Amino acid sequence: MTKAAQLAAAGKTHLVALRVLTEPRTFPGRTLFTGVIVDDVVPGGLKAQGLRAAVTAYYTEDAGPLLPGDVVILKASLGLPRRAMNFGEFDYRSYLRSQEIFLEIKGTFVESRRCPLETKDFFTVLLGRTRRVIKSRIEETLPSQEGALLKSLFLGERDEIPDVVETSLKASGFYRFILVTGFHVDVFSSVLMKAARKLTRRYLFSRIATVAMTFLYASVLGWNAGVTRAFISASMRILAPCVRRKYDPLAGLSVAALVLAWEMPYPLYDAGLQLTFLGSLGSWLGKCLGKGTGGFSSAIWMLLFLWPVLAVRFGNVSLGAFLAGGAWACLSAVLIFLGIASFVLPGFSVIFGWLPFLLLRGALFASSFLSRVPLVSLGLPAPFAVEIAAYYVLLLALSFPGPGLPRYRSIARVAFILMASLTLFVSTFLRFYSPWPEVTFFSVGQGDCALIRYRRAVVLVDTGTAYATENTVLPALSRRGIRRIDLLVISHFHQDHAGGVDALLSGLFVEAVLVPPGTGKNVQQIAGSRLPRILEAVPTTGYTLDGLEISMLYPSAPKNQTVTLAAGKYEGENEASLVFSVEAPGGFYVEFWGDAPSEVISSVLSTNGLLYRKGVLGEKGRKMDIVPVVKVPHHGSAGSLVEGFYERLRGGHGVISVGPNPYGHPSESVMYAAKENGVSIWRTDLHGQITVRMVYGKARMLPFLRTGAGG
Repeated sequence: MTKAAQLAAAGKTHLVALRVLTEPRTFPGRTLFTGVIVDDVVPGGLKAQGLRAAVTAYYTEDAGPLLPGDVVILKASLGLPRRAMNFGEFDYRSYLRSQEIFLEIKGTFVESRRCPLETKDFFTVLLGRTRRVIKSRIEETLPSQEGALLKSLFLGERDEIPDVVETSLKASGFYRFILVTGFHVDVFSSVLMKAARKLTRRYLFSRIATVAMTFLYASVLGWNAGVTRAFISASMRILAPCVRRKYDPLAGLSVAALVLAWEMPYPLYDAGLQLTFLGSLGSWLGKCLGKGTGGFSSAIWMLLFLWPVLAVRFGNVSLGAFLAGGAWACLSAVLIFLGIASFVLPGFSVIFGWLPFLLLRGALFASSFLSRVPLVSLGLPAPFAVEIAAYYVLLLALSFPGPGLPRYRSIARVAFILMASLTLFVSTFLRFYSPWPEVTFFSVGQGDCALIRYRRAVVLVDTGTAYATENTVLPALSRRGIRRIDLLVISHFHQDHAGGVDALLSGLFVEAVLVPPGTGKNVQQIAGSRLPRILEAVPTTGYTLDGLEISMLYPSAPKNQTVTLAAGKYEGENEASLVFSVEAPGGFYVEFWGDAPSEVISSVLSTNGLLYRKGVLGEKGRKMDIVPVVKVPHHGSAGSLVEGFYERLRGGHGVISVGPNPYGHPSESVMYAAKENGVSIWRTDLHGQITVRMVYGKARMLPFLRTGAGG
């Protein structure tokens, strides 16, 4: 990891030679694959040879197809994979890190060549080419959707599944129950073992052959945590009678845990590992506690054990995975063996190719039907660490029978139940009722979006771009359990501030929208039938919402009110940006400046008596012991720097909502002015989402990434 960070810090374009390890995935103009650096062509004395990387190669039509084992030369830049910047966001860096991939390489194709394979890469490349053959056979025999589903079963590839189909597969439970946890490997080994015992009378041979076939299937799938756990457990279960031992499920889980802890760089952070182990543990406990109930008790306890992990990792839990788990398991087993028959027997797919097609089409239809059933998929807020700990303590305490325990153990059991229940009650209450005012500035790239909460009030300021809203803002709100926005404030209708209004109105219930004067029709055109209450800001007007006071400081009609919805662009001027402050009891004071330029800032400061200066809030004459927090104007642009702006904020905090951009935001002059006047600067591109919480008169700055104090 240290070497990867050093290479990424170089920040230059180099010629890099890489060996292709995995089957390349080709898209128009680019191809994606996992590669390993084979030549020390990176200057500066840094040794890059042997490092694995996630590679994006941009190429022309004459580049030709790539095969696992090829060596590719790219003119590329080396960087670290993107990490999660907000609570609940998918952490791509951790995902790659679990596969021992620490670099991300992006560059243009120069040339490729066939080279002799090195011994250490031989098995990996052989599997890559095997996967390529299987993929081509599936594409030859099945239509796109059915073929994508079968490829996900055989190869673990889910990229080709359409978004709509993927959503229904997740809701119905097929997606995670089979593909993520590795349970289809368990089913494969069980069915294969029964078939081998029927076909041959050789006791030992049938078991060894089953383990060997399971190993090959797991290798083709890729040795992720779920597949590895399933293979180890299945192998121990199959071979235990050969050494006159009874298979113990806990022993199987323990051995798998030791192997994964040895092989994986960061095993405890892997979602597949958490799901497969907790699911298996819950299933085992259910069988122990519910003898005579069939698989019902096992499914219930599996659901109970997996609930927190599903909430944290995916934001919802699919009841369909537990209601239809047996059906999905049987279907996956049949499809796997039909697929193997098609690959091994050339004439099978010609004669019986309709059978896997009908089963796959039926699986897609069943998933689509189940996904529309009410409550089959439940959205869940992501629990915090203390909630997860209390939940499992409560679960384990309830699993032990009360009658028959010694007195001191019975008292301890009741005490654990009461403490865990109280913890869950308090944390749940605080999730939906915020006793302290707080504002969270989301990291949405080059754009603005902030969430304000106090008591029951929920206010969202801007949305960021459409992409940021769908991939960051909505998941973050869902993980917090927020399904309703009391007030959406749009500072102005530029894409980086209002591009996600449509997605937000589709995903949440929005009570009211506050916009600059004369721009209410913009929201009307976007909202359609989902029209919320529209408020056009009035100069010097205040708005009160459950203890929050929003003071409008600068609304003005935009010079150009033209809206081009077809092109997805909203033409407006930064001079039209709303400028307002938000106050709450306890010294909570935050200013939002949108993209206001220097002329507007000077006008607002001169009109309102500098707003906040040395403990005096505006011209209201109220002395307050507060720490001011300011959303820095226009992403820290030099064009929004005004003399006196930061002088009045000494000891306060400035938040710059910024991402990669060609404009040089934030400017050095803004950073220097803030530092010289004792204002701590926090940047969403460095600190991730930034939460400001006012507790007992003190402002607590809580950055998502602990990269040091603002400065």
